[in-house]
Amino acid sequence: MTARITLTSPLSGLAPLLEYDLSPLDGSVGVYALRSTERPEIRLYVVDAGIYMPDFRPDFGEAASATTITLLVVTPRPNGSTVNLLAPILIDTATRTGAQIILSDDIQRVRTPLTLVG
Repeated sequence: MTARITLTSPLSGLAPLLEYDLSPLDGSVGVYALRSTERPEIRLYVVDAGIYMPDFRPDFGEAASATTITLLVVTPRPNGSTVNLLAPILIDTATRTGAQIILSDDIQRVRTPLTLVG
């Protein structure tokens, strides 16, 4: 089921866009398309960090709650997909609001290899 998500500030590089549809990909668990409602040609693929990167547990402080999921932007590459651990997207599933959190300036975390768990 698609959920309309309102961001509190634009995603890095995608200003001024704030409204997105989050849709699960058929046949996948924890894999979503995040598509701008204002510019539908803009679509990001994201994965649920709790499923695909279970050891990724930064302290988000007050930005996270019991109803928050952490999504990581996926970049397909010829030698395997990577995820961006530098700037996760937090979505509060109760309020359907979200924000991108910049965790550090460690640029290497932008291209962390995505491996299947389990």
